[in-house]
Amino acid sequence: MTPEQVFAVLDSHAVRLDPPRDYTVRGEAWYALAEVRGLRIEGEDYYARLIFDSAREHLVAVDVKTVRLDPSNSTHMYQALRQALTDKYGQPSLENEQDWLSKTTWMLDGTIIELQHVTFRSGGRVLNVWYEPRVAERNNGL
Repeated sequence: MTPEQVFAVLDSHAVRLDPPRDYTVRGEAWYALAEVRGLRIEGEDYYARLIFDSAREHLVAVDVKTVRLDPSNSTHMYQALRQALTDKYGQPSLENEQDWLSKTTWMLDGTIIELQHVTFRSGGRVLNVWYEPRVAERNNGL
């Protein structure tokens, strides 16, 4: 989908980011042009950034992040989201646990879904879900 198509579909739910936020993913230049705010999951507030490929001007990923995460609830939230994604997509393909990062990845027919729980030195925490559909097709120019 092009940015115009996304805004047409989401109508008033998408807020245009000015300036857009830059992303570099696997060496490719991408940008977030819009956010959908006010999402509630398990009692926490989230927003979703809609990520576009700079070269082709197409939606390539959605990055869902917590607005503010209660540190006392963050591990529970990570486990609840992990279980919900496992229930829907099956066992994860990869898992990485470190002191400051928990990351669980599902790879499904070229689609990547990645759940991350990051703890910063300051004590702050963030949860995010990265959804990138049909990676192989896009990389082959389809």
